[in-house]
Amino acid sequence: LNTLSRPKCDLEKKNINGALIYLKDIYENHSSSLSIDETLYLLVNIYKSIKEDEIAKNYAAILAYNFPKSKWYEKSYNIINELEIETNDENWFEKFNPIRLIKNNKEEENIEIQIIE
Repeated sequence: LNTLSRPKCDLEKKNINGALIYLKDIYENHSSSLSIDETLYLLVNIYKSIKEDEIAKNYAAILAYNFPKSKWYEKSYNIINELEIETNDENWFEKFNPIRLIKNNKEEENIEIQIIE
C-alpha cells in the first residue's frame, strides 16, 4: 500500500487538515521515504490552494533543491507560478498504434502514412 494513499484519500474527501497532518508527518519523520518528492508536491498544492503562498514557496524551494529533475518539481513550479499544466491528451491505445495518420500543414490537407518502428 502506498504511503500517500491516505492523504490522497483525505484530499479527495476535501479533508485538507487530515491530509496536511499526514503529509507533514511524512516530511518531518520519514524524509528518506521514496515518496518524499510527491509529498512535497502535495504540500505545495495544498498550501497554494488555501492561499498560504509563502509556505507553498518554501516547500517548492525544498523540492527544487533536492529533486530538480523530478516531475513533482515541475508540477510544483507550475502551481507556484500559476502556469497551466500541459496534459498529454493522447489516448492510451494511441501509443501502441504502429501506424499514424499525419496531416500536412498545407491547405490541401494531404494525408501521409508514417510507420513507426
